[in-house]
Amino acid sequence: MAMEPIVNGLTKEFKEVRVLKVDIVSAQGDALAGRFGVEMVPTFLALSADGVEVDRAVGFQPPARLRQMFALCSSADGGLRHAD
Repeated sequence: MAMEPIVNGLTKEFKEVRVLKVDIVSAQGDALAGRFGVEMVPTFLALSADGVEVDRAVGFQPPARLRQMFALCSSADGGLRHAD
């Protein structure tokens, strides 16, 4: 099961959560992966509004787990960053 349709659906539901898909092969993506210690793809990071990691999930995630991360970001006024 591909993760992108699940993330896209949650993005529509949690409109206040910002989602960023990062290409870790690019120079900017490589820098972000290094900054946040991303070693596997996909890695889902939930960040607070000031960029502090509050949750992390590595690899395929069931929809319920991603929903939990989106809800955390929504309640914490943060944003979900999706490193891919």
